Amino acid sequence: MANRETRRREKIKKEAVVMEGELSTASNIKIAVAVVVIFIIFYILTTAITNNMKNDGDKIIEPVVIQYEEILAGELFNMNRDQYFVLFYDFEDGAAPLYASLAASYKQENGIQVYKVDLGKGFNEVYISEEGNHNVNKIEDLKINGPTLIKIKNKKNILYIEGKDSIKEVLK
Repeated sequence: MANRETRRREKIKKEAVVMEGELSTASNIKIAVAVVVIFIIFYILTTAITNNMKNDGDKIIEPVVIQYEEILAGELFNMNRDQYFVLFYDFEDGAAPLYASLAASYKQENGIQVYKVDLGKGFNEVYISEEGNHNVNKIEDLKINGPTLIKIKNKKNILYIEGKDSIKEVLK
């Protein structure tokens, strides 16, 4: 009886080993197929998202240009120069090309930097008021009413001009 019991246990162990081997082979195949399918799905999604499926070789990539002339109104006294102008105007205004031209030509002829502030931008709207503050010496006191030119020397306001004609007169 003990002999019969021993044979039965050995038979069960052999069947378990055979089944375990068959399961591991089948499991390995399933895992490999799943990994390949997932890889293919990720590849398709990645190429679709980055638009690499079509030929983008004809596109011309423009180089990035960093400009140093446009600043925010809050940086009025923070520029790293001893002397400079800050021109406040709305870049969408009809006279905007005139102001940009005046600033560029003044800088070229006199070598003094003219920074520009777009009054139409949300960050700068805080400083727009019904009347300007001609004696501004700290940013908390800045109030702009329309096109304005401020000259800063040694971090202090030394000239405050409002109006298109007055700005043209100073920057010509």
